[in-house]
Amino acid sequence: MHMPDRVLTPEVWATLDVASVGLVGGAVYKTRQRLEPRDAPLMAVMAAFIFAAQMVNFPVALGVSGHLIGATLAAVLLGIGPAVLIMTAVLVIQALVFQDGGLMALGANVFNLALVAPVVGYLVYGTVLRHARGPASPQVAAFLGAWLSVVATAAVAGIQLVLSGYAAIAIIPGILLWHLAIGIGEGLITVAALQLVWKAKPEMAPISGEAEPPRIGRTTSVVGLLAVASVLALALSPLASPSPDGLERVAHDAGLAEEFEHEPILPGALPDYTTPGVEGEAASTAIAGVIGVLLVLIPLAAVVWLITWGKGQEEETAQDAA
Repeated sequence: MHMPDRVLTPEVWATLDVASVGLVGGAVYKTRQRLEPRDAPLMAVMAAFIFAAQMVNFPVALGVSGHLIGATLAAVLLGIGPAVLIMTAVLVIQALVFQDGGLMALGANVFNLALVAPVVGYLVYGTVLRHARGPASPQVAAFLGAWLSVVATAAVAGIQLVLSGYAAIAIIPGILLWHLAIGIGEGLITVAALQLVWKAKPEMAPISGEAEPPRIGRTTSVVGLLAVASVLALALSPLASPSPDGLERVAHDAGLAEEFEHEPILPGALPDYTTPGVEGEAASTAIAGVIGVLLVLIPLAAVVWLITWGKGQEEETAQDAA
C-alpha cells in the first residue's frame, strides 16, 4: 500500500510531510514516557520483524496480493508512540534503499502506515477489549483492530489520490473492497504473532477489560522470538506472490498504471529488494532482506536508546527530591 512518487500533487504531499513530522515528534515524546533504555532491543527487533514480514506478499484472489502492515501488532505490544517510530523507521529504509514507496510520497506513507494504521488499530483493539468478555476477547480485539487498520489506511490513501486529482471518488469503493480481504490476512497474522508473544511472556498479555499495554519488563524471550520470526520471514521472502497489491490493482484499473510504474526520483541501492550483482532471485532477495533488517535494526536501537537515555537517572532524582 506504499504510495510511489508522482501520484500526489505537491500541495497534498507537502501538507502530509508537515503533518507527519509533527505527529512523529509527538510519538518520540510518548516513547520516552513509556520505554526505558533496556527496551531498545525489543523496539529494534520488532521493526526488523515487520520489515521482513512486509517482504512476504500473500495471494488474496484474482491476481492480487497483500502483505502484513504490522502497525497494530506493534501498537498492542508496545503502545502507539513506539509503534509510530517503528513503522516510520521501516518506511524510511524502504523508500531510501529499496524504492518501495517514493521519496516525494514519504510523508504520505508515514501518515498512512505509521500514523493512521497504528492509531486506528489500537483504538479498535482497546474499545473491543474494554467491552468484550470471554477468554478469546484479546484475540477478537486484535483481529478487528488489525483488519480495520488496513481498511482505514486504504480509505485514507484513496482520499489522497482523489484530492490530488488523479482519480475520481469512485476509486475508493474498489480500494476498500480489496483491502477488506487483505485485512483478513493482516488480522490472522497479527493474532498468531500475539499468541506466540503472550505465550512466551504472559505478563505482556492484556488484563481483562484494560487495553493499556502492561509494563514491558525484561523481554529476552520476546526479542529471541521476534528474531527467529524475522529469519523465517526472510527465508519465505523469495516465495512471495508477484501479484500487485490492492492499491496497485485498483490504480491500474483506473488508468493510473503509468503514474504507479514511473521511475522514482531517488534510485535505491537495492531496488525492489534485489541485490545487484548477485545471481539467482532467491539469493538476491535474501541478501537484500538481511541488509534491510540490519539497516532498520541498528539505527532504531540507537535512536530509542538516545531518546530514553538518562530517564532512569531523572526518575531517581525526582524521587530523591520528593
